[in-house]
Amino acid sequence: MINIYNYSITLFSVLSMLVAYLYVRQFYMFQKSTKIYHVGDLIIYIFLTYVILGLSTKMLGNDCLFALTLILPVAYKNIRPAMIGIGLHPFLVLVYIFKNYEIDFYTLLLVILSEFVIGMVMWVVTNYSHSIVLTAVIVASLLSGLHIFIDWNVNGLVVISVSKTLILLIMNFIFIIVLDKLNNKFNYSRGKILDKLHESEVDGLTGLYNFRQLRADFLQYSQDKRKLTLILIDIDHFKKINDHFGHDQGNQALVLIAENLTATMLDYFTTTDFRIYRYGGEELAIVIFKEYPVVKAILGALKAQLAQASRRDLPFTLTFSAGVSFNANFVGDNQQTFNQADKLLYRIKNQSRNSYLIDILTDEDK
Repeated sequence: MINIYNYSITLFSVLSMLVAYLYVRQFYMFQKSTKIYHVGDLIIYIFLTYVILGLSTKMLGNDCLFALTLILPVAYKNIRPAMIGIGLHPFLVLVYIFKNYEIDFYTLLLVILSEFVIGMVMWVVTNYSHSIVLTAVIVASLLSGLHIFIDWNVNGLVVISVSKTLILLIMNFIFIIVLDKLNNKFNYSRGKILDKLHESEVDGLTGLYNFRQLRADFLQYSQDKRKLTLILIDIDHFKKINDHFGHDQGNQALVLIAENLTATMLDYFTTTDFRIYRYGGEELAIVIFKEYPVVKAILGALKAQLAQASRRDLPFTLTFSAGVSFNANFVGDNQQTFNQADKLLYRIKNQSRNSYLIDILTDEDK
């Protein structure tokens, strides 16, 4: 007869561990390195899988909850980490079974294939079903069936009791409902926090990064090993635009230049190759995360695109002045790089405007 007390304690312990796992995952969202996030998540996933397998074996004897840890990768909305987890899970179970049970190769292969197929079905059901109750019923049935299937093959059980089947179904159903509610709660909280963090990094008007983020990404480094290109841009006669046409038109001009600047940069780079910042009223900065001496082409394309867009959408033509410098000229001192670009910018503004000056990249740094 199945030990209901042991099953209850085991599933409660597993649920507690998964809640702790969700809490730990909240920490990783503050890590800027996605590698740290994924490696940490993988380590915790492997650790929890073996803890759950070991705990259920200890508490339930031969009734090891092999399939229950499939819940971890199935909970991912993104298919890539879900597939990695679902693909890895049967092999984690395989190592555990091989070490603790006597089992033939044919049965091992059945276990691996059945876990992978059911994991895939569970992910599809979990992500495309609009009813949590229906999801819980299907997933609980699949999990319970997989538990019994593995028991039958691993432990040689011929007769499966009705009480065990019902208990597994009920426990798994409750388990999935509770876990879903907790996961939704954590995802909601995580989304709120990420929104707040995003607001602190981004200029509210243009959607560009702000000065705080420019300092974090660039200015704080005095011995930067990366070879970077910095472009500082200042909209010509912006005060006159505000005084003559009003601040609403000035704001529209800022939004227009932000949109066209982003579009122009994407003609030359991918989104991970650069960042654009609004660090003053009409002052913008572009950090290109590589040395790019032929920046003249970008500035020329932006001038042409901005003139055309402003004539179409605004009652005046927008022009800008720019200064360009390279941190390789200053041995990775980004504050000096910024100061140099700023000097070049204001030199060209005092000379002619609607133009740019580019620092000479020294021969030894090319």
